[in-house]
Amino acid sequence: MAQAARAIRKAILEDKTPPISNLPAGHIWKYSKAIGGGAQGKAHLWVHLDETERVIDRIVIKNFIAESKFAITEDGPTGRIPTEAYISQLLVPDDSKYFYTVPILACQPISDSTGGWRTYSPYYSLSNFETLVNRHTKDFPLPEPFLWFFFLRMAKAAVVMDKTLRKDSNGPVIVHNDIKPDNIFLGSPGSLGKDVDFVMYPPAYLGDFGLAFTTCLGENRFGQPGGAFGWWPPEHHTTEAFRGHPYSYTVSLS
Repeated sequence: MAQAARAIRKAILEDKTPPISNLPAGHIWKYSKAIGGGAQGKAHLWVHLDETERVIDRIVIKNFIAESKFAITEDGPTGRIPTEAYISQLLVPDDSKYFYTVPILACQPISDSTGGWRTYSPYYSLSNFETLVNRHTKDFPLPEPFLWFFFLRMAKAAVVMDKTLRKDSNGPVIVHNDIKPDNIFLGSPGSLGKDVDFVMYPPAYLGDFGLAFTTCLGENRFGQPGGAFGWWPPEHHTTEAFRGHPYSYTVSLS
């Protein structure tokens, strides 16, 4: 039985059904590669090509299994929907001009599967913050202005999570529950327009809301446990006798 469950899980995570969309005649979606994965799912890059095989667009499809009661929201705008997609779409409604979290463009169940889902998101060509940090050293540090820009956008993401659902001083608020460098994605420099501050630096977007939940002040629950080892939110330390020491994360300044 365990072997069968693993086979089903693998089939869902590796699903390569082309994106569902209305393309012009001669245009296709071509599978490129897997670009990330973890306990909650696997992300795949798809490329939109025209009849001359010129690249028109790129999109990321994340395949995952909604396994726990926290993973599904019953009262989404279209009914039953994964909590990850529901919260992401609350934070970035359609036609949003300014946003600081990764938008979910669409969400659909994976055909002929039990609990399998896929989400559609933009492709961020510079990967994630962890990848960027690992490319820099003490002798080749990240520019300080970029770091101010990065933390400014993360602060704005936190404000949006705090205010989107809030009705009063008690909340409710959105808790990400898995903030870490490889869940923060980087767009292309200049992608916000030519008249913005820090135009030469890549804008950061907080993503992967697979463990997110909503809560109110005084509510006696913390949602499901936090994400990757070493990145558990401090408040979760009160729910277990030992969760290990959180990692410290430092970056060099120029």
